[in-house]
Amino acid sequence: MNNQYQLVCDYKHNDELRSSFNELSEKTFGLNFEKWYQDGYWNDSYICYSYRNEDNKIVSNISIHPMDIMMNGEHKKAIQIGTVMTDENHRKQGLARKLMEHIISTYKEDYDLFYLSANETVLDFYPRFGFKLKEETKFILPVSTSIMQVRKGVRQLELSNDADLAVLIDLTENRYPASNTLDTFNDHHLVRFYCTNVFTDSIYYIEKENSIVVFNIEGNTLHLLGVISDREVDLNKLVTYLVSNKIKQIEFHFTPDIDSKQLTLNKTSQNDRFILNLANIELPQDYVFPSLSQG
Repeated sequence: MNNQYQLVCDYKHNDELRSSFNELSEKTFGLNFEKWYQDGYWNDSYICYSYRNEDNKIVSNISIHPMDIMMNGEHKKAIQIGTVMTDENHRKQGLARKLMEHIISTYKEDYDLFYLSANETVLDFYPRFGFKLKEETKFILPVSTSIMQVRKGVRQLELSNDADLAVLIDLTENRYPASNTLDTFNDHHLVRFYCTNVFTDSIYYIEKENSIVVFNIEGNTLHLLGVISDREVDLNKLVTYLVSNKIKQIEFHFTPDIDSKQLTLNKTSQNDRFILNLANIELPQDYVFPSLSQG
């Protein structure tokens, strides 16, 4: 590899490098992390591993999220990989490969698995490092008369309001896993990123349950993106706050702890994950990684 590149990591407080990282991310994904940083949510659970060139510009990056995962009722430690990108003028030089090798070597002794989502253009890259493509499940709950007990007490949170923002901060800080089958926790940095940057108009608070629900509606389908609560949640009860006569089904964008007999389960390639299962963990038969913790 050309000596013009230098490995740098965890430089979030370096204004020049962070700005260059944001430029590359904006150009590659249309994402900018500056507001997230300025809001104080970019913490030590999001670490950039990058190569910079002689002009001190970030030209290649792989970021990691050390994650706590509840899987089949057991606590597992994982590394989620994201923001994989190389500037188009610096490709075909093995930069991403060297970064991935360095990351796996650094963390493989202390973590049970690595995982990531990838687009179709790079499906041949990750198997080189031992990753295997795993099919996920789409969970659909048909809305029947048995859950059509519409409850009142849901209000939209306005994050520009200090009191509403405080509710979000408190519940994300103390979030209880929404599923024993598969969920992430201690990941408030990611959940806050999505709530304050992506789904700002989709955040609702159920005061009686002290729970936040993130959802949107498309046609007759309610997409339940996530539940944020400081306690164990009864999803069968929670959805009764959300349904109306117009809603025919609820699609969960996380793994719900609901009797599978109530659900329609479909295998889907839409959200497939690459998984490097170092500890040979038995994965759940049906699962989907939560959308609010996707790196």
